Amino acid sequence: MLNDVASGDHQALASLYDHIARLVYANVRRALDDPIWADTVVEEAFVEVWQQADRFDPSHTPAVIWILDLAHQLAAEHNRSDEPQVAAVPATSPSREPHVSHVIGARR
Repeated sequence: MLNDVASGDHQALASLYDHIARLVYANVRRALDDPIWADTVVEEAFVEVWQQADRFDPSHTPAVIWILDLAHQLAAEHNRSDEPQVAAVPATSPSREPHVSHVIGARR
């Protein structure tokens, strides 16, 4: 499924979100006391998945572990700061990220 996400398939991202967002949230929630920050980190994690899916190597780790690790890293960054870490939106592909937020936001 991450291959489809890497190729820009919005539906694949939506399907991936539907399948594992609760698991990602549960893991992030263990690291963060605030459920609002946990929601933010989960959204950031899926933006990172969208941006980095082409870097995923299935021979190295299962996809769900890779995604959980991304989310864990973002939660750890948040814990080290007073402000949430917002995923950077590259200027080279502006048409992709707004849709990512829309897909994720519509499924909460």
